[in-house]
Amino acid sequence: MSIAELKEEIQKAIDQMPESDLQEVWNLITKKQSKNSIDNKTLDTYMDAIISENKGLLKRLAQ
Repeated sequence: MSIAELKEEIQKAIDQMPESDLQEVWNLITKKQSKNSIDNKTLDTYMDAIISENKGLLKRLAQ
């Protein structure tokens, strides 16, 4: 299924949901977005630490 088809099917499912379930769907979406954001920040922090701790080694390897 293509991305466009998937989005269309998701929209159809949302349109058929009762209003009481929409908040739960929204909560799941924001939780997923928040988790991805945290994972990226964590990865950036680890990469910065690795680079700073191994700066000399990386510099020698680059030469």
